[in-house]
Amino acid sequence: MADMLATPSDLASYIQSDLDTATATLALEVATGWIKGALGQNILLVTNDTVVLDGGERTLYLPERPVVSVGAVTAVDRYGIAETPVLDIDYRIRGYRLVRAGYRSAWPEQVTVTYTHGYASGNIPQGIRGVCLAAASRLYQNPEGLRSETVGGVSWTTAGAATDIGPGLTTSEMVSLTGAHGAVLIS
Repeated sequence: MADMLATPSDLASYIQSDLDTATATLALEVATGWIKGALGQNILLVTNDTVVLDGGERTLYLPERPVVSVGAVTAVDRYGIAETPVLDIDYRIRGYRLVRAGYRSAWPEQVTVTYTHGYASGNIPQGIRGVCLAAASRLYQNPEGLRSETVGGVSWTTAGAATDIGPGLTTSEMVSLTGAHGAVLIS
């Protein structure tokens, strides 16, 4: 089972119905993938992830947020000389930024950082979890993305814009995740 931003029992409560667990799991996995893709973030907790960053600037930005902790930091200059910067002496952590401190104006050419980032499964922000449940419920209840259907004498039409019925995140869900200006709302 892949990582999910909500559980099948969460989806059952959201839909207010008993669900097939395998289908609910698949819907949640797909919705989680859409959200991760839209945000360009893993979102879920990853321990001891290693990233290699290009230096040359005073501030380096860790790609995954939120940053829980920073472990090892090593830097290599253009001559291949390695150093192990010391927290609060050589650099400071400001959210998802590593800021060079003291007399040093910029990081060396290459910086390798091992850090822990993301949210534990029980601490996912409500907005992200809500978008996941909404998208997964659409997949679960209407996997074909039908706008309307008639069977015999019974007909139904889904409310809302036709563009918000098919696969993927709706416009309002994207705004919930990224804000009106498209900036990622994960700190």
